[in-house]
Amino acid sequence: MIYNFDISYEDMIRKIKLCENWGVQIADCRYRPLDLDYDNYNSNLRHGQAIGSYYIHDKSGWTDKKVRDFRSIVRRHNIWIRYAKDNGRPYDRKMEKWSDIHSTFKFFKMGRPPQYEIIESSLKWKERIQIMNKVKRYFKINSVLSTFDFSGFSIKRIDEELKIILNDLNNNADHCKKNNGIIRVSALLF
Repeated sequence: MIYNFDISYEDMIRKIKLCENWGVQIADCRYRPLDLDYDNYNSNLRHGQAIGSYYIHDKSGWTDKKVRDFRSIVRRHNIWIRYAKDNGRPYDRKMEKWSDIHSTFKFFKMGRPPQYEIIESSLKWKERIQIMNKVKRYFKINSVLSTFDFSGFSIKRIDEELKIILNDLNNNADHCKKNNGIIRVSALLF
């Protein structure tokens, strides 16, 4: 779906309802003219941006709030389709956390994470995931491709590797080195 374009927000919301009935995810794309030489849209700003900081197709009634609301509704819809629809459950905000955890496990090639309830009740799992997210965030911020492959590792080995990586990151050295298939990274500013 191309949003922020000729089709109004209200019509786009009706399309989401159709996708819900069909049980399909939505691939969405925010429109901006190809000849536009700036686009300072920031999806992390929850309360909007100044008018003119990015393209808003106001001829069809789009506003900054509608752009952000639409994106949020699509995200919730897709998470519901992936994690709850087939189980007959409604969307739950906890699914957003589960989606993030699942993404982190994919980053480290660790397969499917334990059930959300297990993670929530375990301080050790919460700490482990927090460390994994710090490492993942470093790679994203610095545009470094991950070659982590923790598949087949025991929990003990995963914790050992994460401790080494985090130590390297916190030591602020300026290089990466590869050791036994695991990248050791430095220069993280937490």
